[in-house]
Amino acid sequence: MSVHDDARLVCVGPTGIGYYAEIQRLPQRDSGEWASSSGAMVMCDAPIVAIEAARRHNVCLITNNLGGSIESSMLRKHVLDLGISLLEDPMPVSGVPFDMLMLERQSGTRSFVTTDYSPRPAHIRQALSEMSQKLNRDEGRTFLYMDAELSSPDAHETVVILNSLAFTPTLALINLDDVSDFSAALRWIRDQDVHLPTVFQISYKGEIGYGPDLHSLWDSGHTVIVTSGASGAHLLSPGSVQHIRCDEVKNALTVGAGAILSGALMSGAMSASLDVVTEPVLTAAMREASSFVRHFSEGTYREDVFLW
Repeated sequence: MSVHDDARLVCVGPTGIGYYAEIQRLPQRDSGEWASSSGAMVMCDAPIVAIEAARRHNVCLITNNLGGSIESSMLRKHVLDLGISLLEDPMPVSGVPFDMLMLERQSGTRSFVTTDYSPRPAHIRQALSEMSQKLNRDEGRTFLYMDAELSSPDAHETVVILNSLAFTPTLALINLDDVSDFSAALRWIRDQDVHLPTVFQISYKGEIGYGPDLHSLWDSGHTVIVTSGASGAHLLSPGSVQHIRCDEVKNALTVGAGAILSGALMSGAMSASLDVVTEPVLTAAMREASSFVRHFSEGTYREDVFLW
């Protein structure tokens, strides 16, 4: 790790191992399908954001208990070797922090078989509280990334934790992941009373229109980044919608791309000491995410994200 300045990033969210297999089509029962390639990668957004930002900055990852298996030890060592400070939930997970992914290029579908291994809100609160004294004492700027599932009650808990921080981040990014109802997502974001400079990120593949929900979002003053796969991303900030296109990648495998974008986005904001997301920073982050997708799709993997 090469740290360029005194900025630091705190990432909050689950961490696991994703075993993936690329197949010609999603398997049916007794179909005899075989994988053309397979491997394992660091799974979930928060650790990938941490890995991306750790290439240039100090990073701490607040996450779930990684377990006691051989694979868990490998994952723990991998993260620590990248220079990332690791604060694991002391409560053991139910099951193991593994995901299974089936990747199918033609339709871009992915099937997940997962266990629930998110860090407990109590652990997140305690870890942030214990960090606050050091963060307030040391010179430097702190940035914050938090994962949240919009469909989960914990999504609002994330905002509550953010508002109760004993330190003031320069910028916070809350990733709400995939959404199926764009208007409902905008209304939820609009209704959040956030006391700190915060950007929300969602993934949505549909059309973004200039309806009443978008205008009410502008009135709230919140900024939203919408990632749309091959269509690029939109930056929704008060009074404007900016569309940032991405490089086209044939037969793209996009697993992890949104997290790479988030990590590059936070790294860019940290380097420029920004408390807002600007179009140039988002454009540079899109290029980084496109490069990641291109390499994954071509079979050349980044060793900091892929375990084997």
